[in-house]
Amino acid sequence: MLSDFSRRVGTVGAGRLFYVASLTLFHVVLARTMGPVVYGGFQRVWLFSGLFLLFLFGIPESLYYFLPRSPDKEVKITVLNAAFVSCFFACLLFFIIWISSPFLARHYNDPSLVFNLRLFSIYGAMLVLSVFIDPVFITYHRARYHAIINIIHGIFLLLLAGYYYQSHIPLLKVFYFLIICGVLRLFLTAFFVRMVPFPDGSVRGRLIRPDIMRKIILYAIPIGFTAGLEVIARWLDKIVVSVFFDRATLAVYTVGAMEIPAVGVFLSSVTSVLLPYLNRLDHEGNVEGFIVLWRNVIQRTASIIWPVFIWLFLFAGPLIELVFSSEYLRSVAPFRIYLLMLPLRVAVFSAVVYSIGKPSMVLLASALALGLNLILSIGLALVIGYAGPAWATTVSTYFHVLFLAVIIRQCLHTGFSRLFPLGELLRIAASSITAGIISYPVFYLPVPEILKIGISLIAFTGIYIIVAGKLGVIFPVKFLHAYRKDGK
Repeated sequence: MLSDFSRRVGTVGAGRLFYVASLTLFHVVLARTMGPVVYGGFQRVWLFSGLFLLFLFGIPESLYYFLPRSPDKEVKITVLNAAFVSCFFACLLFFIIWISSPFLARHYNDPSLVFNLRLFSIYGAMLVLSVFIDPVFITYHRARYHAIINIIHGIFLLLLAGYYYQSHIPLLKVFYFLIICGVLRLFLTAFFVRMVPFPDGSVRGRLIRPDIMRKIILYAIPIGFTAGLEVIARWLDKIVVSVFFDRATLAVYTVGAMEIPAVGVFLSSVTSVLLPYLNRLDHEGNVEGFIVLWRNVIQRTASIIWPVFIWLFLFAGPLIELVFSSEYLRSVAPFRIYLLMLPLRVAVFSAVVYSIGKPSMVLLASALALGLNLILSIGLALVIGYAGPAWATTVSTYFHVLFLAVIIRQCLHTGFSRLFPLGELLRIAASSITAGIISYPVFYLPVPEILKIGISLIAFTGIYIIVAGKLGVIFPVKFLHAYRKDGK
């Protein structure tokens, strides 16, 4: 089981990593080529990409939950009815952005927003229609299809970035090309889903099954509202900055106020593959196997994410200047503040709460965190300036994770010392900090920024591997033994 788990994580992760790396490079090219003012105008449109996740409305999570639990004869009809629901939300997304675009254009005093937003809404609807099917590829052992779709999507974004860099095409044409990209992704999804080896059972009788659709929607409602709150929370700080500050400041802030793409891809890939296993263990009542798998996943992810956090925090200045140019040096402050959330990304806590059947608690945690974020974002923006919303997001995120950790502990009837590998986490932290202290003097070398980055990265990585290896927190052989013994 574990080898299959690792293989699928690698496949899903490779595809997502390439896509997110391509998307990041797409934004880097646009930011450097456009400059802060024009790129800030582009970001006013791109902010609405957060709605794409909102209008998935928990349908992927519903499929992760119901597909392993559905009788073979109901699998295809379940997927088909999930497609009908997703089609409704894709149309709703398109309609809402289309109707609201004139009001937004007047608010920002930018008439071009109307057509740009309407074009962008078409791209968003295409993504909603294609992304909801991802759990089917992963659940039925066709993760490579998922990876191929993401890689082709990423290649398209790279080609578009290169075309913009060479030709400086009007911004309007960028959104036309994004629509073509969305249609291509939807076509590829439809093509590959026909090749999935579904369990035996053909679709017979009515295609629209109110009972199945009701089951999907009822499970998805708290997840959908939770996703909505999380999307708003994720973009709230940027929305506050866009309201209180000018376009150039918005561009500077969005460059800095981002979570590291590779870390997000790695974690989402682990979670996508982990969810079916956790759902099955919970369904079987195997609490011990559930905890063992959860602890070891946390240890493995922390051994990668925590050293990345330390290195990025120390060398944020040279890195921002190298990637985005000196025009974005003010981005270093929100970048470092956002990095403070990285130690929490050892697991997606909300996904675990979903797997133990408590989606309403995730909704409550998200609502409370959003309220805290809103109050702090506005207050701190007025008091300390554009970095204030970044602090608000970080504080509310710590509150959100702590709340969910308490829920997990209560549902599994265990303590934090059993739920988290505290000793291993302390050794990983010690190894990362030691590597950071020893490699930091590289910052003062009289060499170009790119050499500082390269030398520091090599030195940090080597020291971390040596120290962490001595402390026994990387390459843990006991992982396999523990899972096979307790998780079966």
